Amino acid sequence: TEIYTLSLHDALPISMAFPTVAAALKIAGKHDMVIFDMPPHSSSGTAELAKACTLMFIPTGTTVDDLVPTVKLMHELVKAGMTASRIAAIMVRGIDSEAQIESAHTFVTEAGYTCLLPALPLRPSYASALDYAKSPTEVTHPKARARAEACLQAAIDFITTTAGKA
Repeated sequence: TEIYTLSLHDALPISMAFPTVAAALKIAGKHDMVIFDMPPHSSSGTAELAKACTLMFIPTGTTVDDLVPTVKLMHELVKAGMTASRIAAIMVRGIDSEAQIESAHTFVTEAGYTCLLPALPLRPSYASALDYAKSPTEVTHPKARARAEACLQAAIDFITTTAGKA
């Protein structure tokens, strides 16, 4: 499990690997935000996270092959103690088709979960940025950068509107 921590006192995020979720959770109270990069399936660590996390983002594609396991994982998180309203899917590697994106969005929302828009489709410019340790918001093409920024803003909005709710 790779854990990324961010403290408002740190200039840069810190990336650390932990042998277990429990070990990572011990340091969580020392940071303003902790991002867990976990395998795309449920495990004993997933249940631990569901009990400890304020919010969860689940990255997904736009095809049924991506969406069915995503919704299944969301159901498992709720069963483990996470509130459904605190889980959001983010479409980050799907087909760049408005019809496909809308269909995927409907699939997730009809299952009872939030699905953020806009989607961040699979594009060579985003893949290239990631290959060079850059964010999709750092691509040079203005339209692609604007879409990545809008996707990031949707995640920020979800955090700010959901995290404060008890």
